[in-house]
Amino acid sequence: PDVLGGTTPAVQATDARRPVNATSANGLPIANLTDDFWSWPLAAANNQSVQNGIACWCKSTLVGLQNLFVIWNAGAGASASKIDFFTNSATLSYFMEVGGTVSRAAFMSANVWHFVTVEYDGTQATDQLRCLVTVDGAVLASTNTTVPTSQPTPTGNAAIGGFGGSQFWVGSIGPNFF
Repeated sequence: PDVLGGTTPAVQATDARRPVNATSANGLPIANLTDDFWSWPLAAANNQSVQNGIACWCKSTLVGLQNLFVIWNAGAGASASKIDFFTNSATLSYFMEVGGTVSRAAFMSANVWHFVTVEYDGTQATDQLRCLVTVDGAVLASTNTTVPTSQPTPTGNAAIGGFGGSQFWVGSIGPNFF
């Protein structure tokens, strides 16, 4: 349901794993996910080592482990592991493979739309400043540990809405994924 350019690089070749297109209450296109995900080709424009970010509108059941965005070499299709942005019940976490985690519990309500972002900037001086996670425009007072000054730049694919074949996002994403 990408409304920015009419086409999107995100694909899913397996019909049974394609999210269902739907319309939100305000009339915008969204994707409803249960056991679905997209593969998103990694490129220089979306896979920087020192500064990068993710943003989207989403809602989830917040039950168990659910991956929103993953760059991982096992299951997600990347040549190396980089990050995993996920919820585990009511805890939102952004895990960096090269050593670093940002976590915050009780960040949003189940089955309610939220705008979430991750803003990574390895040039910043402290763990707290290197990675900011926001929900609905508010920077979370998260626990940041060993946030690296740079991240790998793998080739292959990222996964949106799942971990290749497991840990699916159960809810909705859209109308855009940045």
